[in-house]
Amino acid sequence: MALKTYKKEGMLFVELNIACPVCYEETDQMGPTSRWMHNACGGSIALGENAYYECSHHDAYEHVGKWAYSCPSPNHPVDSRGNRFVKASSIIFTHQISVAGQMVETGGTEWLIKVLQNLGDF
Repeated sequence: MALKTYKKEGMLFVELNIACPVCYEETDQMGPTSRWMHNACGGSIALGENAYYECSHHDAYEHVGKWAYSCPSPNHPVDSRGNRFVKASSIIFTHQISVAGQMVETGGTEWLIKVLQNLGDF
């Protein structure tokens, strides 16, 4: 199934479809890629060439460095509320987005270059 794309304020957004960056950082093994949903509302997440995530259901819009990731893997530590949300480093996120073939195929090389230029360190 093709990933959704759209333009907002002249920037291309591509539906997020990556392997869990935290699992890769903690185990050095790539898990399966998957589409990611916003925990707050279940909306799909898109990545803009400005390195910002946007939720399809409401106005969540922040730089990727401010987001945390959760998947069912036991590699994620559990917080006091039973959630498994963990932040990934910019180095690991760069790796995950660079090998996300379907996203790069959909957004194109120019989109990927812009994402990486806007990523920064976190």
